[in-house]
Amino acid sequence: MAAGAAGIMGLEDFAAALEWQARHAEENGAPATARVIRALAGVRASQTATGRRIANWPGLTLKDAMPLRIAGGFHHLVLTGADTRLGAVYRGDITDQGEIDALVLDLTQRFDDRLLPWLDGPPQTNEAGRAASIMAGLLWLAQQVRSPRFELFEIGAS
Repeated sequence: MAAGAAGIMGLEDFAAALEWQARHAEENGAPATARVIRALAGVRASQTATGRRIANWPGLTLKDAMPLRIAGGFHHLVLTGADTRLGAVYRGDITDQGEIDALVLDLTQRFDDRLLPWLDGPPQTNEAGRAASIMAGLLWLAQQVRSPRFELFEIGAS
């Protein structure tokens, strides 16, 4: 379980990395995300394409934010209405880890092709936090100039 010189991000043991990420989510007010992350152990053991990709991950689980990448994919299923069953987990109506494990595995089996691309890139996790301070500044600036026009562009992944 040693993390080595790279610290916690260098953790090589999948189960330990998954649990660290889940605890981190819990400690930061995201218990539903923690439960979905814990369910990834079952996905990894499955014969789905997503499970095989997780099992054969070429990098470091935490350094690459792999659990957050795929958690974003599951959340997307709810947000787009593709499958809303995880909504009960996000609302806190379902908290039993065994039930969540089964649900996440079922979703992986049903939406394997849609979930797989979520592993391709890092997640965006803090847009609202960044945008709030920028927006406040723009609102102030808009009052100071005549005919304000602003354009904002994201220049890279956080």
